[in-house]
Amino acid sequence: SGNGAFIGAAPPTAHVTGVELDDTTARISRLLYPDATVRSESFADTRIPAGTFDATIGNVPFGNFTLIDPAHNPGRFSIHNHFIDKAISLTAPGGYVTVLTSRYTMDSLDSRARRAMAAHADLIGAVRLPSTAFKRVAGTEVVTDILVLRRKDSDQAAEDDLTRWS
Repeated sequence: SGNGAFIGAAPPTAHVTGVELDDTTARISRLLYPDATVRSESFADTRIPAGTFDATIGNVPFGNFTLIDPAHNPGRFSIHNHFIDKAISLTAPGGYVTVLTSRYTMDSLDSRARRAMAAHADLIGAVRLPSTAFKRVAGTEVVTDILVLRRKDSDQAAEDDLTRWS
């Protein structure tokens, strides 16, 4: 959750939970937003019951490595896809998940991660950002996508046609 930019933009009546890996940044966020719950831990270590959140917003880590997590990554997906799938799981049916992810979520030739996501969420929209979108603020040039998903009801069938995900 960083220093709390999304927390600060939430409606005043919202109950917000932030997850921040860096302890100093998490402390800053707690000081800026004392009404929010800020967990100082990796999202990989976050243990919250499925369906807890009405909305989940995140900037998932990019990387071509896998974390072992039998509960939220049985498919052994790369970290960015694992975190998206976990965010979907922690979001209540009808809730929204908005993530900033690497282009490899949508561009991967292997569709297993997208199929796992599509089993539990509908892709509402996707925007590809130019490689220079974060050059000034983060000093990096990388193609990123913003994905907006809506968590399916538990009785809703998985989507076999991934046309919208292409």
